[in-house]
Parts: sequence; structure tokens; C-alpha cells
Amino acid sequence: MKKRFPVLVIILVLLCVGTLVSCVSGEKPHTHIEKIIPAISPTCTQAGLTEGKQCADCKEILIDQEVVPMIDHDYSIATVINPTCSEQGYTKHACTCGTYYVDNYTDVLNHYYGSWYMYRDEIIPAEGEGRRDCQRDGCDNYDTHIASSGFDYSVNSDKTTCSLTGIGTCSDTELFLPFSIDGYEVTAIADSALDNCEFITSVLIPKSVTSIGYRAFEACKSLTSIEIPNSVTSIGSSAFFACDSLVSVKLPDSINTIGFAMFSRCKSLTSIEIPDSVTSIGGSAFANCTSLVSIDIPDTVTKIGGSAFEYCTSLTTVVIPKLVASIATSTFSHCDSLTTVVIPENVTSIGNEAFESCRLLTSIDIPDSVTSIGRYAFYCCTSLESIDMPKSLKSIGDNAFYFCSSLKNIEIPNSVTSIGEYSFHECESLISVKLSNSLTSIPRGAFSYCESLKSIEIPNSVTSIGYLAFSRCESLTSVVIPESVTSMDRSVFVSCSNLTIYCEAESKPDGWNGEWNSENCPVVWNCTGN
Repeated sequence: MKKRFPVLVIILVLLCVGTLVSCVSGEKPHTHIEKIIPAISPTCTQAGLTEGKQCADCKEILIDQEVVPMIDHDYSIATVINPTCSEQGYTKHACTCGTYYVDNYTDVLNHYYGSWYMYRDEIIPAEGEGRRDCQRDGCDNYDTHIASSGFDYSVNSDKTTCSLTGIGTCSDTELFLPFSIDGYEVTAIADSALDNCEFITSVLIPKSVTSIGYRAFEACKSLTSIEIPNSVTSIGSSAFFACDSLVSVKLPDSINTIGFAMFSRCKSLTSIEIPDSVTSIGGSAFANCTSLVSIDIPDTVTKIGGSAFEYCTSLTTVVIPKLVASIATSTFSHCDSLTTVVIPENVTSIGNEAFESCRLLTSIDIPDSVTSIGRYAFYCCTSLESIDMPKSLKSIGDNAFYFCSSLKNIEIPNSVTSIGEYSFHECESLISVKLSNSLTSIPRGAFSYCESLKSIEIPNSVTSIGYLAFSRCESLTSVVIPESVTSMDRSVFVSCSNLTIYCEAESKPDGWNGEWNSENCPVVWNCTGN
């Protein structure tokens, strides 16, 4: 037993150490106070540490921290750097630590130049030079071209300026017209100066020029583009007539008139930008521009001349500016693709042949301001199915709706006092007609060849009916001739094989032609009240 006692004491001491941590601080033992040593997360540039413990009092490490290896770089942030005119493009892959690498290199770009323009300063010779600037951001590079030379010219009355009068010895296909010739400032391109120069493909006009003359570029058949500066305030009639290859034009905002036939027969012209400065479009200005699909006419335009868009066979939509007061003769005739027309409230008249042969036009709204529809205004509009005639309308011209073969119903308002000869001739689908009670005459051929016409009421205001007025109305079965009709021409109802005629008169009036009923249709006299 004596030998076991020291052993028991030792075991007891060890058990106390296991259950009660103690230390010696100085000479005085104490209990450890645990303090956590925070873990350190590893990064891509530094290793991390696990959480540890130490005594808050004596600083003895109770649990050691272990090293955590560094992590890999995260290059998930990718930035694409676009190439420029002077430097390659690439993709930059960056890590949050600031390190990065690049790949996917792309070639340096070529310069992207804008349109040519004429330029000069105190360094450049007086003739100037062509210049075009690179359009890419941050690039100030530009290309140059010497001014063309060899032109004929005449000195103006001021003895300091001149007008370019001819091509002279110049053989350039791309014309860079000079600012000056032999010391004389070029201020004008004279009438017919460069007409029939079929080898010219482009023209650049300097800002010294203020006027372009009559037929200046007529029949330049290879001309595809032209730059007209804002210094130009007038452009003569037919200036670009028959420039077959001209595709697009931007007019300067310094002109107020597009002259007669200015772009007529420019058969490749697909678009033109008309500035707000323009108030008038001359006659035949765009006639026979067969590739012109659309045109935006600014509201500043107050007048559009006759035949301005005649034979623009690709034109589909037209909005007439609100200040235009009349649609002139043949303005849109033979616009074969035209489907939509917007006529403003300001228009008072629709001229002769205004929409002749617009074969795809299905309907049209005529505003209440219109008082007259001219001759052949809608002639051969074969798809026109309906038309609303305003109560302001007073007259319908000869052949106005001739061969509108899809037109089904017509109501002529009471404001109309006259309709022209053959005004509805050959309207093959026309079923019914309501005439104005202000009409005094149904003229020659007015409803001839209206083969589907089933009913028409002739008002008591009518006093005369003309030659062939209802000829070949094969579906017409009855018509009442009011007693007011005192004059009847011959063959009024020829080829109306199914017609019975009811006359309010007791017998044939003296003013009726002896052959008024050459078809010998059945006639019932004194039918008042039937």
C-alpha cells in the first residue's frame, strides 16, 4: 500500500491538469483565458491561415494555425478592347488582384473616311483640295486629293470672281472643282457648263460657289453622286436632267426652290433629302424618276408644280404638305405603285390628270376644302374602289373617273353643279349612283359602258341628257326621266338591252332628238308617281 500512494497522488495531479488548465505567470499560477486567433482567407497572392487559439493573458499558443495554400487567379473579368486605326484590338482578362493577361488580338483597322469636301486654308493653295476625314473615334487622320484643273471659265463683272463654263481639258472622272482658277474665285457653275460629260462619276463643289446654272450637269449619264455645299443658294432648271446613274442627292438648306425638271429622268434616283428651306417644287422636278420609292416633302413647301412626280413608277406613298393649296396638272400621273395619298385640308382643287393611271390606288379621302376635280384626274385608276366626295365639291371634270373599273358606288353631293363628259365612262363595276340635286345636265357619255350599273335616280334639276350618256349600261333595267328634262341627245341608251324607260312627260318633248331611244327600249309615258 505504501508503494501505491505516490502513484495515486501523481494520477490525481494529472487529472487536475486535464480538467483545470493552469499556467505560471511570473511566479503566480493562473487559469488560461482562451482567445481566438482569426482565420485568414487565402488569396491569389498570399497563403491563408486556419483559426487558432491563444491565452489572452499570457499569450501562450493553445491551438496552432495551419497554413492554407494560395488560390488560383480568377480571370473571369474579360474586357474587349476594340481595334483602332493605329492599335490592335484584344481581350483583357483581369484578376481582382490586379494581374491580367491578354489574348484574341485583332488587326489594326483601316481608316473609315466620310464624304469628300473641298477644303483650303492659309497653307493650302488657292485652288483648295479635296479632303475626307476618318470617322472613327479618336482618329484625326484625313485623306486629300488635289483639285481638278483645265476647266474653261469666264471672268465675272466684278473682275475678281469667275464662272466655270466648260470641262475644257479636264479628263478627271471624279471632279474636285477648285475654289479658284488663275486667281479668280469660282462663284458659279454656268448654264450647260458640264452637260453631256458622260465620263464624270462624281462632283465635289467648293463653298465658294453660290449658283448652279440651267442644265449645268444635264445628261452626265455616269454621275452617281454630287456634294452641294450650303453656299449654293440657287440651282437652275434641268440642272441634273437625265443623269441616269444618280442614286441619291442631299440638297443644301440654303435653297428655297427646286426648279423645273431639275431631276427629271434621273432613273436611278432612289432617295432625295429635301431641306426645310424649300418652299416650292417646280414642274416636272422629279418626272420619270422611275426608281424613287419614297419622298419626304417638308411642310414648308407651299407649291408643287405640274407633272412634278409624273411617271415615278416606284413611288408608293405621298403625303402632300399642309400648306399646298392645289394639286397641279399631272402631278402624280402614272405613279403605277402609288397606294397611299394624304391630301391636306388646305387643298381646294385637284388638277387635270393629277392621279391619272395610278393603278394601285384603292381609295382616297378628299378633304372638305376641295371644290373641283379636274379632267382625267383619276383616269384609269383601275384599283380605285371607293372615293368620298366632300360637300364642298362643285364640279367634276371631263373623264375624271374614266375607266375606274373597280369603283362600285358613287354618291355625288348636292353641292356639285356640273359633271364632265365621260366622267364615269367604263366604270365596269359601278352598281349604283346617287346624283346631285343641283345638276342641270348629264353630259355626253357620262355613265357609258357602266356595265354593272343597276340603278340611277335622275333628279328633277336635270334639264338635258347628252349623247351616249348611259350607253351600254347592260344591267340597267329601269330609269325614270323627270319632266324637267327638256333636251335629250341621240343614242342616250344605246345597247341598254334590258332597259325600260319611264318618262314623266306625256309624250316626247320637242327638244328631244328623234333618235334619243335608238335602241328602241320599251318606254312608258306619263309615269308620274310610278
